[in-house]
Amino acid sequence: MNLEEINGYPVPTLEEMKRLFPSYDVQILVGIGSSGAVFYALRENKAYAIKVLVGERNVRTQVEFRSEAEAQQAMDHPNIVKIHDHGEAEQMPFLIMDYIERGTLFNVLNEYKFDEQSVANFAVMICEGLEYAHEKHYVHRDMKPDNIMISEDWTPKIMDFGLAVNLDNPNYKYTAVGSKGYAAPEVITSPKEIDYRVDVYAMGGIIYNMLTKEIPDAKSPDFDKLQGFDPRFKMIVRNAMNPDVEKRTKSIAEVKLKLLSMLKSWGNCG
Repeated sequence: MNLEEINGYPVPTLEEMKRLFPSYDVQILVGIGSSGAVFYALRENKAYAIKVLVGERNVRTQVEFRSEAEAQQAMDHPNIVKIHDHGEAEQMPFLIMDYIERGTLFNVLNEYKFDEQSVANFAVMICEGLEYAHEKHYVHRDMKPDNIMISEDWTPKIMDFGLAVNLDNPNYKYTAVGSKGYAAPEVITSPKEIDYRVDVYAMGGIIYNMLTKEIPDAKSPDFDKLQGFDPRFKMIVRNAMNPDVEKRTKSIAEVKLKLLSMLKSWGNCG
């Protein structure tokens, strides 16, 4: 008997998952979201996460799920969660990715306090993952601590490209998406005109959150809360989160270079 449900739809039992994925040793249900469930599995002594879409599969959820799978499978970078396979098992969409041990950055921040050097190092690695995605012409559009996983060796890895758009693909629908505190104003006001700078804005919000453990105010971030930290953090975050896209830091590479310069001045090259 399965007691787990999503919107009234039963989550597959372990027995069902083992039958659907016989080449994996599916061991435990590790998470349930708004439309999917994630199981921990082993295969040849390597850990995997199997994510399945549960319940009524409307067009939006199916498109997001497929977009996440296709975008991430096209990428191979140490700061992006690797997807190994995706498809349907008895009409249930699934994707199989690396299992990341420590959970999300959001959860890690609730357990640990990062010093300034750790924040800068983490931010550089996240920027490197985003820079790679941008080189592949993908805009994530929903960067936030919940969508960054932390591995056992403390490497941040970007996940959940379900809302990502490829700027080379004219068929993508540019709808208003994003998360409060991290979504650039133009994501809401003019979603058809967005570019890589929406991820720059979100990156500023992530740095803000790592330093203060607070989500920046969606309408008017309080940059004074960055007082007491190296003043260059305030400059980096303020410039990245400028509501005027034309005055905002132009690229994630520029954010990274400013962070690396700060690390170098501390005697650490990142």
